[in-house]
Amino acid sequence: MRILVFGDSIAFGGYDTKGGWVDRIKHVFLEEHVNGADRINILNFGIGGDTSEFLLQRIESTVQSARISDKDIRFIFSIGVNDSRLKLEGNEKTPQTSIDDYRRNIREILTLFRKYSDKILCVGLTTIDPSVDDVYPKTYEYSRDRITEYGQALEQICEHENIAFIEVVSKIAGKPEMFFRDHLHLSDEGHQKIAEIVLPAARKLTQ
Repeated sequence: MRILVFGDSIAFGGYDTKGGWVDRIKHVFLEEHVNGADRINILNFGIGGDTSEFLLQRIESTVQSARISDKDIRFIFSIGVNDSRLKLEGNEKTPQTSIDDYRRNIREILTLFRKYSDKILCVGLTTIDPSVDDVYPKTYEYSRDRITEYGQALEQICEHENIAFIEVVSKIAGKPEMFFRDHLHLSDEGHQKIAEIVLPAARKLTQ
């Protein structure tokens, strides 16, 4: 069995010394396999800076290269923080992805996943460090309010489409220790918390 994980830098595991929440779950399954459990392969296709549009473009080729057979595939995905950001161009601020386009992309992503499996788990969006209201890495602006808006849209779509959804933001919001020093990515503690939250749902996904 293979679980394919799609997402952005938080799924990729950026700034976690143990590889991120996906790798932490992967190591749990690996240790269990070494001790006699069935093997569950987790393949992490998280890419830093990814958006729903870019993810949509790479799903087909990625799945085709990774699958053994349709029955062996499961999906976990989390995407939207980068969609919510504003691009800073001079005095102008333009959305990376409009909320309407984001909703449409998420629905199309689910349609593509369902071509290969109905075993899908969505991990909700994170947020930014509670000590700040906005983060400005390079030419982008991330805000808590916009991330919340996109996160709510993601949850609503999953509920409507009957997709398993794991809410994570309440477990890390208001806790500076959960965040890396850039205020946007997660710290080791943050990734460990996400792993603990997602692991039971990942187990259920394999049944």
